[in-house]
Amino acid sequence: ENYNTFNMDIIYQSKFPRCVNNIKKKNDRSIYDNSQIIIFVDTKYNKKCIKNNILLAEDKSKDIFYVGQKDFGYNLNWIARISKQNRGNLYNNVTEKAANVEKEFKQIVPKKNRISIMEKITNNGKILITDGNGNLLTPDRKHLTKYGAKLIGKKVFKDNNLSNLLEKYQ
Repeated sequence: ENYNTFNMDIIYQSKFPRCVNNIKKKNDRSIYDNSQIIIFVDTKYNKKCIKNNILLAEDKSKDIFYVGQKDFGYNLNWIARISKQNRGNLYNNVTEKAANVEKEFKQIVPKKNRISIMEKITNNGKILITDGNGNLLTPDRKHLTKYGAKLIGKKVFKDNNLSNLLEKYQ
Protein backbone atom coordinates (compact mmCIF):
# COMPACT_ATOMS: atom_id res chain seq x y z
CA GLU A 1 0.00 0.00 0.00
CA ASN A 2 2.94 2.36 0.46
CA TYR A 3 5.45 1.44 -2.24
CA ASN A 4 5.44 1.63 -5.99
CA THR A 5 5.87 -2.04 -6.92
CA PHE A 6 5.95 -1.65 -10.70
CA ASN A 7 9.69 -2.38 -10.80
CA MET A 8 9.42 -5.42 -8.53
CA ASP A 9 8.33 -8.99 -9.04
CA ILE A 10 6.54 -10.02 -5.86
CA ILE A 11 5.66 -13.61 -5.14
CA TYR A 12 3.35 -14.54 -2.27
CA GLN A 13 4.03 -18.14 -1.33
CA SER A 14 2.01 -19.38 1.63
CA LYS A 15 3.51 -22.89 1.59
CA PHE A 16 7.16 -21.87 1.24
CA PRO A 17 9.46 -23.82 3.61
CA ARG A 18 10.32 -21.92 6.79
CA CYS A 19 13.85 -23.33 6.71
CA VAL A 20 15.43 -22.61 3.34
CA ASN A 21 17.97 -25.40 3.72
CA ASN A 22 14.96 -27.80 3.68
CA ILE A 23 13.71 -26.68 0.26
CA LYS A 24 12.81 -29.79 -1.73
CA LYS A 25 10.44 -28.59 -4.46
CA LYS A 26 12.07 -27.37 -7.66
CA ASN A 27 9.72 -24.36 -7.91
CA ASP A 28 10.50 -23.29 -4.32
CA ARG A 29 14.24 -23.63 -5.02
CA SER A 30 13.87 -21.48 -8.13
CA ILE A 31 11.98 -18.80 -6.20
CA TYR A 32 14.66 -18.73 -3.50
CA ASP A 33 17.58 -18.73 -5.93
CA ASN A 34 16.12 -15.87 -7.99
CA SER A 35 15.08 -13.66 -5.06
CA GLN A 36 17.06 -10.72 -3.77
CA ILE A 37 14.79 -10.00 -0.81
CA ILE A 38 12.98 -12.69 1.15
CA ILE A 39 10.34 -11.78 3.71
CA PHE A 40 8.86 -14.32 6.11
CA VAL A 41 5.60 -13.41 7.85
CA ASP A 42 4.47 -15.80 10.55
CA THR A 43 3.76 -16.11 14.26
CA LYS A 44 5.93 -19.18 14.90
CA TYR A 45 9.66 -18.88 14.49
CA ASN A 46 12.40 -21.43 15.04
CA LYS A 47 15.66 -19.97 16.36
CA LYS A 48 17.93 -22.51 14.65
CA CYS A 49 16.08 -22.16 11.35
CA ILE A 50 16.27 -18.37 11.44
CA LYS A 51 19.98 -18.41 12.21
CA ASN A 52 20.63 -20.80 9.30
CA ASN A 53 18.36 -18.83 6.94
CA ILE A 54 20.20 -15.59 7.72
CA LEU A 55 23.63 -17.18 7.23
CA LEU A 56 22.58 -18.75 3.92
CA ALA A 57 21.04 -15.48 2.71
CA GLU A 58 24.17 -13.50 3.59
CA ASP A 59 26.34 -16.11 1.85
CA LYS A 60 24.26 -15.70 -1.32
CA SER A 61 24.04 -11.88 -1.05
CA LYS A 62 20.31 -11.95 -0.30
CA ASP A 63 18.43 -9.88 2.23
CA ILE A 64 16.09 -11.74 4.54
CA PHE A 65 13.50 -10.30 6.90
CA TYR A 66 11.01 -11.60 9.41
CA VAL A 67 7.80 -9.69 10.03
CA GLY A 68 6.19 -10.20 13.41
CA GLN A 69 2.61 -10.73 14.33
CA LYS A 70 -0.30 -8.40 14.56
CA ASP A 71 -2.94 -9.13 17.18
CA PHE A 72 -5.64 -6.56 17.82
CA GLY A 73 -6.92 -7.88 21.14
CA TYR A 74 -9.88 -9.99 22.21
CA ASN A 75 -12.84 -7.92 21.15
CA LEU A 76 -13.74 -5.19 18.67
CA ASN A 77 -17.50 -5.21 19.30
CA TRP A 78 -17.39 -2.32 21.75
CA ILE A 79 -16.42 0.03 18.92
CA ALA A 80 -19.89 -0.35 17.37
CA ARG A 81 -21.33 1.60 20.32
CA ILE A 82 -19.15 4.62 19.59
CA SER A 83 -20.02 7.11 16.86
CA LYS A 84 -17.51 7.22 14.02
CA GLN A 85 -16.52 10.83 14.78
CA ASN A 86 -15.40 9.64 18.25
CA ARG A 87 -13.55 6.52 17.07
CA GLY A 88 -10.24 8.11 16.10
CA ASN A 89 -7.10 6.37 17.38
CA LEU A 90 -8.75 3.86 19.70
CA TYR A 91 -6.78 1.13 21.46
CA ASN A 92 -7.43 -2.39 22.76
CA ASN A 93 -5.46 -4.22 25.42
CA VAL A 94 -2.64 -6.38 24.05
CA THR A 95 -3.38 -10.01 24.92
CA GLU A 96 -0.94 -11.89 27.14
CA LYS A 97 -0.37 -14.41 24.35
CA ALA A 98 0.47 -11.65 21.84
CA ALA A 99 2.85 -10.01 24.32
CA ASN A 100 4.64 -13.34 24.84
CA VAL A 101 4.87 -14.07 21.10
CA GLU A 102 6.31 -10.59 20.51
CA LYS A 103 8.85 -11.01 23.29
CA GLU A 104 10.02 -14.34 21.85
CA PHE A 105 10.13 -12.86 18.33
CA LYS A 106 12.46 -10.09 19.51
CA GLN A 107 14.69 -12.60 21.29
CA ILE A 108 14.96 -14.94 18.29
CA VAL A 109 15.24 -12.60 15.30
CA PRO A 110 18.21 -10.21 15.06
CA LYS A 111 17.24 -6.53 14.91
CA LYS A 112 18.66 -6.02 11.39
CA ASN A 113 16.37 -8.79 10.08
CA ARG A 114 13.32 -8.00 12.20
CA ILE A 115 10.24 -5.94 11.36
CA SER A 116 8.02 -5.64 14.42
CA ILE A 117 4.47 -4.56 13.76
CA MET A 118 3.52 -4.61 17.42
CA GLU A 119 6.20 -2.21 18.62
CA LYS A 120 5.08 0.41 16.10
CA ILE A 121 1.37 0.28 16.92
CA THR A 122 1.35 -0.40 20.65
CA ASN A 123 1.70 1.95 23.57
CA ASN A 124 1.81 0.94 27.25
CA GLY A 125 0.23 -2.47 26.71
CA LYS A 126 -2.42 -1.16 24.31
CA ILE A 127 -2.68 -1.74 20.55
CA LEU A 128 -4.08 0.75 18.05
CA ILE A 129 -7.29 -0.51 16.42
CA THR A 130 -8.59 2.54 14.51
CA ASP A 131 -6.92 5.24 12.45
CA GLY A 132 -7.30 8.97 13.08
CA ASN A 133 -10.55 9.02 11.09
CA GLY A 134 -12.12 6.20 13.11
CA ASN A 135 -11.69 3.53 10.45
CA LEU A 136 -11.06 0.01 11.75
CA LEU A 137 -7.56 -1.32 11.11
CA THR A 138 -8.85 -4.89 11.18
CA PRO A 139 -12.18 -6.57 10.45
CA ASP A 140 -11.45 -9.67 12.53
CA ARG A 141 -8.54 -8.90 14.93
CA LYS A 142 -5.95 -10.63 12.67
CA HIS A 143 -6.23 -9.37 9.08
CA LEU A 144 -6.06 -5.78 7.88
CA THR A 145 -8.59 -3.51 6.27
CA LYS A 146 -7.46 -1.15 3.50
CA TYR A 147 -7.09 1.53 6.17
CA GLY A 148 -5.08 -0.82 8.36
CA ALA A 149 -2.75 -1.73 5.51
CA LYS A 150 -2.09 1.93 4.76
CA LEU A 151 -1.53 2.94 8.38
CA ILE A 152 0.64 -0.07 9.22
CA GLY A 153 2.59 0.40 6.01
CA LYS A 154 3.37 3.98 6.99
CA LYS A 155 4.20 3.22 10.62
CA VAL A 156 5.93 -0.15 10.30
CA PHE A 157 7.50 -0.34 6.86
CA LYS A 158 9.41 2.91 7.02
CA ASP A 159 12.83 3.72 8.46
CA ASN A 160 14.23 0.20 8.65
CA ASN A 161 16.53 -2.01 6.58
CA LEU A 162 13.67 -3.38 4.50
CA SER A 163 12.22 0.02 3.65
CA ASN A 164 15.68 1.23 2.64
CA LEU A 165 15.97 -1.66 0.19
CA LEU A 166 12.46 -1.23 -1.21
CA GLU A 167 13.06 2.46 -1.81
CA LYS A 168 15.98 1.52 -4.12
CA TYR A 169 13.47 -0.18 -6.42
CA GLN A 170 11.13 2.81 -6.59
